[in-house]
Amino acid sequence: MKYTIYLLFLICSSPIFSQETQNAIEVVGETEATITIDRYNMLINIKEVLADGYRNLEAKSLDEVTNTYKSKLKTAGIDFAKFQKNTSYKLYAGTSEINEVMYYNYTSNSSEEVEKIMALKTPGVRVTNVEIIAKEKSAEELATISHKAILNAKSIAQKMAEKLNKNIGDIIAIRSSNTSSQYIDINKITSTQKYYVTVSFKLL
Repeated sequence: MKYTIYLLFLICSSPIFSQETQNAIEVVGETEATITIDRYNMLINIKEVLADGYRNLEAKSLDEVTNTYKSKLKTAGIDFAKFQKNTSYKLYAGTSEINEVMYYNYTSNSSEEVEKIMALKTPGVRVTNVEIIAKEKSAEELATISHKAILNAKSIAQKMAEKLNKNIGDIIAIRSSNTSSQYIDINKITSTQKYYVTVSFKLL
């Protein structure tokens, strides 16, 4: 008897749960936040110079080129001792180099310092790559950003509900795939990143 009553309860309850699921509206809210640059990672290539009469270049060993570059860096107020040898990249690219070569990594928090290094013109020295690393958002910052996106979703949901002559109620669910990581697009002029949150509201 109890089994029969339980089955009857489930059968009667099913349409109610289905109706509650249907009486909802799901909206994607968005906002954007400013990207903060944390640091710049530079890859610098220093190699020996082979004699070239056409370009009027005298032959210089790797040590000579390195010492000349050290002197120029010192004049610019930059300490070469902070440059770190990148032997892994040397192994990766060394097979295609005729000249004796060494690669260095240099990390700076200053864009002005990076520009100084790039402005130093020394035969045998080339800035191979500059990687811009964005600062990660804190948990508090990410919560604030997500809250703004939720408010945006609420505004959209309310306008959609009004078109149906309805209103929205409490939030049923929130889904977000936002992370603390930020990514800089060098092709964009503005340094902002968009964040999205999916929010479900009761439809009254």
